[in-house]
Amino acid sequence: MERKKRPDEGSVESLQRLSDDDYWGCASKGFDFSEEWSSSAENSKLSSLSLTMRKNDDLNQFDLLRCDGLNEIAENKSSSEELWASHILTVEEEKQAQKLAKSFNPLEFHLKEKLERKTLTAAQTIGNIVLGLDYNLKPFKAKEQKLELLKAAVDSHDGNAILVVVIFLKNTLKKSIFQRELGNFPDAVNMYLSYLNEDHEVDELTNMMLLLNKPEDAAMLKYDAAIMTQAPDRKLKLLENCLNTHFQVGSVHRFLRESVLEHKTCIEDQLVLEDHRISSEVNDDVTAKFFEELTGKKELLDSSVMSNLIFCLLYFYNVPKIAFISPSNIRSRYNLSQKQYTWCALRTLAATNKWAEIEELFLSKNWLRTVKMRSCIGFVRVLEILAKRGAPPEVMKKYISCLESQDSKLFYAKKYKCHSVVIEILKKNRDRLGLIEYKATLPPHSVDFCTATTILNNEPVNWRN
Repeated sequence: MERKKRPDEGSVESLQRLSDDDYWGCASKGFDFSEEWSSSAENSKLSSLSLTMRKNDDLNQFDLLRCDGLNEIAENKSSSEELWASHILTVEEEKQAQKLAKSFNPLEFHLKEKLERKTLTAAQTIGNIVLGLDYNLKPFKAKEQKLELLKAAVDSHDGNAILVVVIFLKNTLKKSIFQRELGNFPDAVNMYLSYLNEDHEVDELTNMMLLLNKPEDAAMLKYDAAIMTQAPDRKLKLLENCLNTHFQVGSVHRFLRESVLEHKTCIEDQLVLEDHRISSEVNDDVTAKFFEELTGKKELLDSSVMSNLIFCLLYFYNVPKIAFISPSNIRSRYNLSQKQYTWCALRTLAATNKWAEIEELFLSKNWLRTVKMRSCIGFVRVLEILAKRGAPPEVMKKYISCLESQDSKLFYAKKYKCHSVVIEILKKNRDRLGLIEYKATLPPHSVDFCTATTILNNEPVNWRN
């Protein structure tokens, strides 16, 4: 058999047949002395190419994690087309991203996908609101659809769902249509009014009250907003506007209008009284402390009518009665009763220890021109106030003597330690044993002790015991 030749053997034989000159001039060389150098050059090119590719891979991976990776990739790209092409996801990559999101939260992904595919009904949308799920109110564009949505919210009896739908209707319907249609759902109206009240939207709340035929409630809302203002001048302007717009005769009760008008007058008087106080000489700290003690207020502004009266009693008690700042003018200006005036005057004058002025307060003349002590609040209350302020015994004696029964006089004389009055009453009652017992309670060698001893020993009294 003939032995087959290997391929390299033929090439060797052919090379042998060539001459030396032809061999070195041939293109197919068997060996090259510069092969080691060429191989190293090619390796260096390959290594630099692989390094560039690794850098680009790192940049691409980093860009997937950061939104601003475009800026860093742009420094390594030569053209904008290559930059945008590196960020375009293929269809397969998008599908993989959706699968990955679905695997993390399958229920949320399913609900979002279902919500995007079809529009929910009004009842289903309200159900999602009640359950705290995603919902979309944009598909409800027609007026009938929105009213159906509101009816479904009211039927659910969920306050949050009702409020969400009401605000949606407010933002998408004409104001007049919104107010008219909302009035057909009382539960929705109550929720909306509560929302406006908590959000302090006074104007909208007032308009809703007027729409519901509640003018008094609307007027009181405006009044409350006016009195919350701190600046007195601004408050007076708001009260004047409130009186002219919401407290007209016929729209609200007469008593409400008169009360607001009196409040406005009170603030105006307080400003005048403060100006007179500043210009007067009576401006000490003691009087200011008395005013705070009696009224509980450090300043006259934003206080009551009775505070105005106490202020005048403290600072302007001795001015003529016809003067604007006199207590008598304040009493007549606000139609204060005799009891109101007497009570305030007694407390104020007793705090400043004006005992003579207190006595004048209770003096009255009858039709025979006879002067007599009278009190519309009762002398028992007068004694309590005077004792609290530390009135002297001779002052207390005058008002104890004004009591009607002897038993009351004896009781309060003992209570407030008016010894001379007790001794006179016991002597008048011919109660010898009572006088002896009371004498034992008196300090020895005192004036009252000596008076009781003299009555028991020397004066001829027909004693009962």
